[in-house]
Amino acid sequence: MKRNTKLAVIVFALVILASATAAMFRGQSQRAQDNKGQEAPTIIQEGQITDKQKQHSKIFKNYGDLTHGKRIRDLSVSGDVNLLREKGSEILTSSSYLTPTDYLSLLACHADTVVVGIVQNKASQLTDDGTFLFTDYSFRPEEVLKTNPIDPLQVNLEITVTRTGGLAMLNGHLVSAIDETQKSLRVGGRYLLFLRYIPATRAYRSLGSTSGDDSFEIVNGSVNQVSDRHAPLGSRKGDKESFLGIVREAIKRPCPS
Repeated sequence: MKRNTKLAVIVFALVILASATAAMFRGQSQRAQDNKGQEAPTIIQEGQITDKQKQHSKIFKNYGDLTHGKRIRDLSVSGDVNLLREKGSEILTSSSYLTPTDYLSLLACHADTVVVGIVQNKASQLTDDGTFLFTDYSFRPEEVLKTNPIDPLQVNLEITVTRTGGLAMLNGHLVSAIDETQKSLRVGGRYLLFLRYIPATRAYRSLGSTSGDDSFEIVNGSVNQVSDRHAPLGSRKGDKESFLGIVREAIKRPCPS
């Protein structure tokens, strides 16, 4: 009799636990749906991270000052977490005043590949020290302007582009991490990217500096600079065909030895 009573108590407790867990994930999923108008957050579960994400999580560092050394998973227990790394004032150098062709030629020389394509999907994850987020983007190339001789890209064969920042759901709360030097890319958006190769994961990361990254969004026949840095476009819009023509010419130029 006692054994049956104990067994019934255990079964009841397991049912309650399962119901509570299911309710928690339904709540997280609903909040993720509610934020789709802005950006769909990635639901992060402790311990669930791919080998590729583990490698990429080690790339993005020096964000601990934003959380005063605390981990996001601890901060998110008590509420939403909003982190912002401001860009600061841009220091103009000689490269800031180069012609678009000269500037883009310099970018192309530093890039392992230059590609036009569409963001298919994205997933955010915690950085290795747990103080910020990064995002892996699934990117489908439409045109390869400069190929990577070590690992050539193929049109329509998706690659991964990893960038700092992101939006996630952790412990039932939203986590927003924004680094103004590298703004997020939009799912469904078409971009021109200058990329560096990551051999360990066969993925890529965007070129950029402390004043902003060198990525360009293509919208309705126009090219918009993702960052608000001075060169090469600043706040101006460029004609798509003209701009891509300049990029092609820039890539043909010999790189300085």
